[in-house]
Amino acid sequence: MQIKKWSALVLGATLLVGACGTQKSNTQTEVKPEPISDHLVNSTLWFQRSYEAKYTFEQAYRHAGTLLEQNVQRAASRGRRMAVIIDLDETVLDNSPYEARLVVNNESYNEESWAKWVNERSAAVLPGVIHFIKKAEALGVEVFYVSNRSVDLMEPTLDNLIQQGLPFADGEHILLKEGDSDKTERRERIKQTHRVVLVVGDQMEDFMLEYTQIYDEATSDGSDRAPISGVDSLSQYFVILPNPMYGSFERSTYNGNSVSEAEKMEYRKRALNVNRKMKQ
Repeated sequence: MQIKKWSALVLGATLLVGACGTQKSNTQTEVKPEPISDHLVNSTLWFQRSYEAKYTFEQAYRHAGTLLEQNVQRAASRGRRMAVIIDLDETVLDNSPYEARLVVNNESYNEESWAKWVNERSAAVLPGVIHFIKKAEALGVEVFYVSNRSVDLMEPTLDNLIQQGLPFADGEHILLKEGDSDKTERRERIKQTHRVVLVVGDQMEDFMLEYTQIYDEATSDGSDRAPISGVDSLSQYFVILPNPMYGSFERSTYNGNSVSEAEKMEYRKRALNVNRKMKQ
């Protein structure tokens, strides 16, 4: 009898240990990977869901229309064809669904997933865009879409613009990236045949690469250097749109280093400043 009780105790203990081991093993297999795109959640939500984003775009494009009329009047007597240079992504087309997928799928930006999204040809036009571009067309101003999408994505990009009913959706007016991401050469190519009366984009580099390079330099006392001469030119000929999801503001936090996704989060946190005011 004693032997049977002892055997039952040993068997029970063995089963208990086995159950704990199984539970521990199951817990280990259920550990989720470190989230690498959670930083996009609020910015993408703002871009997609806020009335503020909608009205900011509409106001910016109304302002762009006003500047366009003024600049056309100034340039009309000079006899050259006139042009507007406009960026595509987050300026004309809304790619926030792609950013949302990165969060949901726990991925970071990569060329394969980006190309897949572009090939869907489903990006919608942002508020205010069509009215502004049709206004340019009515004023006799050509619109050139200058984008850092790869030239390999020309066909789906063209299809997407045509499906959205955008004027100037043709091979002549879409200039995609063939080499590096600097748009200077493509802007200069347009200037050879046209007088550029307005530039619209979501990054300072859409207007002038040097602006960002100089603006980001800080003196030792923490104040900013004057960006470039001709600030009036900037306010008269460039309309910038909001993009909290990605851009040079984030890339600059890594100091040009190639870092892992986990390290990027640490760089972002270290870049936050609890004392310094917004740049003036």
